[in-house]
Amino acid sequence: HRFHALRHPLSLPHPQAGTVSAVPVAQHDALAARTATELVWTTGYKLLDREDAQQWAEIGAAFETRANLGPHATASRLDRFASVLDRAGEYEQALKVRTEALELARRAWGDGSPVLFPYLAHLGGTAARVPGEADKASEYNERALALAESVYGPDHPTVALALTNRPVPL
Repeated sequence: HRFHALRHPLSLPHPQAGTVSAVPVAQHDALAARTATELVWTTGYKLLDREDAQQWAEIGAAFETRANLGPHATASRLDRFASVLDRAGEYEQALKVRTEALELARRAWGDGSPVLFPYLAHLGGTAARVPGEADKASEYNERALALAESVYGPDHPTVALALTNRPVPL
């Protein structure tokens, strides 16, 4: 498979001190973690290869740990992987992963941060696909809308996006 040439990042040598190409090792690890997160999205969501996406998620997690990136990086990676699960029709698992991502994002940025908007909106969309979770979906979508309105004002395109996620009464 395409990963035959890769070694798990924790097995790679990690210089105790110094730099690689005049850039601190931690910066290389942080870049590797961000790249792995983007590859989760590309391989899993765009190329529909869930197995590769899972492997890139694991590689990203290892680099996040090694670079000590904190909850914001993990939240982003988890949200990307949840999109892969959504696309694969694994809605219940995606809901669990998105819930964890939201909690990590809250811890990283605080409850009123505009950064939480996509996490709430994605969580609402996923919850709407899980049988019996319609109330949670509405709650997340309303919270996303309230956050968008408070941060951007009622006429902002982000608010319009949040409004499209609301259920339409029949």
